[in-house]
Amino acid sequence: MSIMKSWIRSIRIEAEGIRSLELCPQEGRFPAVEAGAHIDVHLPGGLVRQYSLLAGSHEGQYRIGVSLDPASRGGSRAVHQALNVGDALEISEPRNLFKLDESQASTSVLLAGGIGITPIHAMAQRLQALGQPWHLFYCVRSRHRAAFLDELQQLEANSQGLGRLDVLVEDEMNGARMDMDAALAPYKSQGSHFYCCGPAGMLQAYKQACADLPDQQMHFEYFAAAPVTAADQGEDSAFTVHLARTGGSIEVPAGRSILECLLDQGIRVYCSCREGICGSCETKVLSGTPEHRDHVLSEQERAASESMMICVSRSRGEALTLDL
Repeated sequence: MSIMKSWIRSIRIEAEGIRSLELCPQEGRFPAVEAGAHIDVHLPGGLVRQYSLLAGSHEGQYRIGVSLDPASRGGSRAVHQALNVGDALEISEPRNLFKLDESQASTSVLLAGGIGITPIHAMAQRLQALGQPWHLFYCVRSRHRAAFLDELQQLEANSQGLGRLDVLVEDEMNGARMDMDAALAPYKSQGSHFYCCGPAGMLQAYKQACADLPDQQMHFEYFAAAPVTAADQGEDSAFTVHLARTGGSIEVPAGRSILECLLDQGIRVYCSCREGICGSCETKVLSGTPEHRDHVLSEQERAASESMMICVSRSRGEALTLDL
């Protein structure tokens, strides 16, 4: 994965606990951007975090939005407390695991929870540029936390009736949550595609509401790994990984990931989130059956088992052979 050098042209407070950064290339131009794409940002202290690219990102500038997480392990805290205008930042080229289907004539239904608005905002802007209808549901705890609301309202106002924005504010609904089934039902018969980015609870409700839809109509992205229980993943067992290109093998004990064991042996593998959500460590599987624990691969891709995310996924058998 190619690393690019950028600098921070501006930092804005977008809402309570949410900042946006405008990043510019130190030289030349950035690669073109697709709606839904994200980049890795190399932060002070050796941290690497993934942030979706906002509407308004292009070859001359990238925009990201970052929410300050009270449970931050350093990433969002570094963005909010350690970065300043003019600072240099290394970033990756964009990757897109949350692609917008631009071929649809029916209304695209967009759902965002909290900072999950960042890729959804870009999708709404892209659909509007294509002259395609969209309906965006934006769920926030309070209006003080509704980032980019002015931009979204302006987008709707300029849509000539093609766009619709519904903002659902939890503390104005007596703590009630969005009725996912009721929101999606009018669009299911139209062949609409649905896109959701938000916290784990929202994603769970979304998946349940879309259970009767073909997989190709349901798109989603986590902005943090969902909690995984022992019942979800089974008990860890040790296994062996054979490395096809180098000819070596490594032992992966229970409680350790393939990625960790590779790094322990000095084998360099590009990685970023280490939570199975960014896709950077995807590795081709040559033999064996993976136990997939990521939030990247579709059900069809999991069934094919042609690749796996080695930061979280394991082996169902005693051995795997990987293209490493």
